[in-house]
Amino acid sequence: MKLEPGIHHDIPLQDYFAIDAVNASRLKLLDRSPAHYHHYAPRQQTPALAFGSVCHTALLEQGAFGDRYVVLPAFENDEANVTQAGKATTSKATKYYRDKVAEFLSHHEGKEIISAEDRRRAWDCTEACRDNQRAADLLQAPGHAEVTVVWQETVKTERRDVTFPCKARFDKLITGDDALRLTGGESDYLIVDLKTTADLSEFGTSIARYRYDLQLEFYQFGLLEWLGTENEIGIAAEIIAVETEAPYMVHAAPVDTTRAASDLPRLLFLLAECIDQDDWPAPYTPGDPWNLPSWFLPKPTAPTLTAGGKPLSI
Repeated sequence: MKLEPGIHHDIPLQDYFAIDAVNASRLKLLDRSPAHYHHYAPRQQTPALAFGSVCHTALLEQGAFGDRYVVLPAFENDEANVTQAGKATTSKATKYYRDKVAEFLSHHEGKEIISAEDRRRAWDCTEACRDNQRAADLLQAPGHAEVTVVWQETVKTERRDVTFPCKARFDKLITGDDALRLTGGESDYLIVDLKTTADLSEFGTSIARYRYDLQLEFYQFGLLEWLGTENEIGIAAEIIAVETEAPYMVHAAPVDTTRAASDLPRLLFLLAECIDQDDWPAPYTPGDPWNLPSWFLPKPTAPTLTAGGKPLSI
């Protein structure tokens, strides 16, 4: 699927996935190897990812929650749920249960079935974010949710200029006076990214492991590329992280993107080189030694200090 460069609203998530363009998730694979980038496949849905989507909708698009999700009633507990012999049961293998589920699904076609537990947790996450002043300010500020940005990126390689499409999807984009107010007058655009986590105290490690810093840098870079650099435009980004279990701790703050600011140009140049040469090398070439972690390698021995030809004891 192709989409004209620009800022787009109301693009369904599946349509966004279908856009043939470079995104942050795929770009991060280049640090693993160009071969991994070239053979990229979207991650399979997991319970954690599925709940993250439910939570996103509850926090950012509450009006659409009922249109997207529905909780399947516990028909297995109905008094009318009986075996063929007429005995009361809580089995889901009965004709009664199957008929009730089929009838229910026919009335909610196109909606995703979620558990009552996941719905409760999603709204508990929402309440927790409302109780956190910074998160509440970001979520309640006027803005657009699920914003898609598409642009053409041109990178100069040793042989020629290489152009390829890029895309990004912001959980929320706040602009104008509202962005200036929330950033102390520093930025005209404020990108808000929502993350769910099992343990807020370990979320800093998650930022480093999953390179959320690079993701935010890519978001800001793409928005600036589309808006143009002829005027001074301030763009900021913050992450709201909320735990998915009680006590649903919440924190909202910017991320240090110092490292990402140097990594992003390097990765874009590497991608352009691979596209230009149609060469997608693996992590190792024949004869390479194994890359061992720095903590495993022996520490260099410090030189012996001497005075008057005699070693000094420290």
